[in-house]
Amino acid sequence: MLLFIIWFMLQTLIFAFSISIDAFGYSLGFGSRRVKLRVLDFLAVNILNILILCLFLSIFPYVKFLSQSVFLEDIGNCLLLLFGVYYLFVAYKELFYELKFGIKTEINLRSNNFLNFGDIALLLSIFLIENLFSTFIFYATLSGKYIFVLATFLFHCLFFTLGFQLGNKLISKLPLRDSFVSGSIFILLALSNLV
Repeated sequence: MLLFIIWFMLQTLIFAFSISIDAFGYSLGFGSRRVKLRVLDFLAVNILNILILCLFLSIFPYVKFLSQSVFLEDIGNCLLLLFGVYYLFVAYKELFYELKFGIKTEINLRSNNFLNFGDIALLLSIFLIENLFSTFIFYATLSGKYIFVLATFLFHCLFFTLGFQLGNKLISKLPLRDSFVSGSIFILLALSNLV
């Protein structure tokens, strides 16, 4: 019995870890755009993520028919891919202006260095799709919602913080444009999930 409980806990933790690790990838993308993470933003984003997960876990028994939607995860990855392509386009546009006019320019995509409305909208759309998809998998393989929700929250907070910090350090060390680095990260993350 004890062995079963340990195995169940380990399985739940591994699943929570695996669905939270994407937070490292997209926060790395934001961090590489020199976005700073305020405590209030950090709390708001992570609490919203966990509230969305709790909502889907609670309503799942009433919407089981949606579990045939195998493309949910692909939608989230396509969003990341689109944002990655957009940032690469901006990087090449900057390079074109520099080569054509001889003026080094950085196209300012942001009004400030903190999370803005567009960033939050992107994160929320990813959270919605990611949590809906993981809820279907959870109900197919696991039980023990409370352990899963707590572990997901803790892992998500950890990866989110690490990604932002590493992204900020990465962009300060690399002689590349912010938009090129963040676009590449978003595209690599999307492609690694799609394959």
